[in-house]
Amino acid sequence: MKLLNSFGPNPRLVRMFMLEKGITLDVQEHDLMGAENRRPPYTDKNPAGQLPSLELDDGTVIAETVAICEYLDEISPGNLVDFCVHAAKAQACMGGKLAA
Repeated sequence: MKLLNSFGPNPRLVRMFMLEKGITLDVQEHDLMGAENRRPPYTDKNPAGQLPSLELDDGTVIAETVAICEYLDEISPGNLVDFCVHAAKAQACMGGKLAA
């Protein structure tokens, strides 16, 4: 699992959440100012081009900040938040935006 990261408030929120939970992940930096998130290969993983994203070991990508934090909270000890329940529900949290 790895965090697809950049600068900005949303990636920072996820990094702060990870620090609070004591979660360490591989991090892949993306050049937001160079629009790296708006073209392949990034958009192959996340067509909306959002940052951050969480890429799971099976290739699934969770792209909404709240969904990422909820997923990380569910898979690590000591729940801090209660937004959704697990990976499938985390995807459902972001699915409303993609369903159109």
